[in-house]
Parts: sequence; structure tokens; C-alpha cells
Amino acid sequence: MIEQFAEKMLMAALDKHISDIHITPLNTSYHIYFRYLDKLVLMKRVSYEYGQRLIAYFKYGSRMSVGEKRKPQSGAMRMSIHDCHFEVRTSTISNFLSQESMVIRLLKMKRELSTLPHFFPKEVEKLYHLLQRKQGLIIFAGPVDSGKTSTVHYLLRRLYDEKATHILTLEDPVEITDDRFLQTEINEAAGIDYDILIKASLRHHPDILVIGEIRDVNTAKMAIRATLTGHLVIATIHAKSSIGVVERLKDLSISDNLIYETLTGVVSQRLLPRYCALCQDDCQLFCQHIPFAQKRLALTDIVSIKYIRHYFLKDYALNGFNKQLKRAYAMQFISKRCLEEYWIDE
Repeated sequence: MIEQFAEKMLMAALDKHISDIHITPLNTSYHIYFRYLDKLVLMKRVSYEYGQRLIAYFKYGSRMSVGEKRKPQSGAMRMSIHDCHFEVRTSTISNFLSQESMVIRLLKMKRELSTLPHFFPKEVEKLYHLLQRKQGLIIFAGPVDSGKTSTVHYLLRRLYDEKATHILTLEDPVEITDDRFLQTEINEAAGIDYDILIKASLRHHPDILVIGEIRDVNTAKMAIRATLTGHLVIATIHAKSSIGVVERLKDLSISDNLIYETLTGVVSQRLLPRYCALCQDDCQLFCQHIPFAQKRLALTDIVSIKYIRHYFLKDYALNGFNKQLKRAYAMQFISKRCLEEYWIDE
């Protein structure tokens, strides 16, 4: 019974392109929420006992201690339901009453995109042109679930199909499998982290090196080193804007001179909800006016090497994302609510 309910819940989330499920205690019951457009949408209420059994089911499958409720835990499991293969990452934490809550993140092996869903298709061609350099560091910035991985893989496939290219990726985890690339995966339990894989990858002389995320000082320095040795390096970083990328690199002990010499492009991206004439607002989860796969489109601020260097010369401000937001709002692609929520304070 629990297994069937869990599978049905997971398939419903996957069908609606939901990445996070929250199972939360509330008084004498549990509430199950889907996170959609950064908001929690209530999907179902179950009894307190049933909620506990549901959490225990995922804890057992994720190789967590089922009986331990005092300490926060995290785990992972691979699942296959009706020929749909995906990974589940789970995290639990208890409140002061020892009532457990769980967050389930779904990492589905994403499909290849024949086109890149974007508010302004001409911007995709600018991105493609940016990646045609032979050397340099291109950084994609944006929060979780902003479409960075899909964008990078789409552009890399276009490059490879045009000309055979040795592309080596370092990912955590691999989300889109592609036989055209040499894909490696971080495994910290086995002592395989970004630092080790970057060092090993340089011996393979890739034309393009993709670093899943610059997380710490060592990874940042290795990315710079790979760039200086003549490689095109594509990486992601946690920063809310283009200028935030530069400041984050400085925080990771990269000097202004090295950033000036190596950084050739910055892409700040978000997936924004489309305005729906039927909803008279952001297109809602259960609205069928716009297909699920098209409810959100990418919006990007692309900063090329020319403007990065102007920024260091103090005659250019890296604030293009807000301009793109205003452009999308003026063309009635997004709602006023969306404009205000995604506006980046400078």
C-alpha cells in the first residue's frame, strides 16, 4: 500500500516537472506539498501514522537509519517506475517534538532538447557564439532548477554535431547522459571530488572541460589553471547575478588580474513562469492552457569578454538581467508578480 502510494506520488511529480516534494507534520496529520514556482502547493493530507510510514519507506530505501529520528539524515536511491529511471535524494529533520519531516528531490535523467525553450530565441544564438572560443572560462550562474545543465548540454551537443570535439564533463550527479561526451561523476564516499577529477582530466587534453560546480577555493583555482593551460572551461557557480559571479570568484581567492585574464563569458539564467491569459497571472500548476513543458522558459543575461573587461575598467555595470526582465514584461511574456519576484536588487 505504502509502496504503491509512493510510486503514484513520484510519478505525479515527474509528470508535472516537479523536482521537490515536502512531507511535513502538522498537528495530527502530515501534509504533502509539491514545490512549484518556488511555492509549496498542497497535494494531499494523510494521517499522522501514514505520514510516518511513508517517511520510513523512503528512509529504508535510501539506506538511512529508520529508527533514528533525533539526528538529521540524508540519503539517496535509484528508482525505476514504468520504464522511467530517476534518482531520489532524501533529507530528514525533526522538530522539537521529535516529529520528522522529509524533503525528496527528484533527479530525473533529463531528455535531450531539440530546441532550447527561451523567451528570446536570438539569445540562444548569442550563447552558442560564446561557446565557440578555443580558450577561456565561461561561467553559468543561477539557483537550483534554473535550467543551467540543460542549456549547457544543448549547446555542447550543437558544437559536437558541427565538429567532433573532445568534451569531458565533471558532474554531481550526471543528469543528462550523452555518448558524445566523456562524463565523470563526483563520488565523495570514494574520495573522488572535483579537485581530483580536474587534475586527472587535464591529462586527457579535452577541448572543452565542463565543471559541474565551483564550490571551493581549490576547485576555483583548478578551473583557472585549466583555462591558463589553453582549455575552454565551462562551469557553474552559486551567484544571483553576473556581478555576483565576479565577486564570488574574488571570495574564492581569485585575484582581479586572473579574473581579467581568464573570464571570457558570464551567463546568468533563470527559468521564469509564463504569463497565462486564462490564469491572468503566472500559469498555475493545474492549468492546461499551456503544456507543462512550456510553462517556464529561460531568461538569460549574457556578458561577453568585451563587457567583462569594461567592467574592470569601471565603465560598465553588470546589471543586464533586470533589463531582460523589463523586456519580457513589456512584451507581456511574464506577469508583474514575476517581474517583482525575480528583480535583482543592486
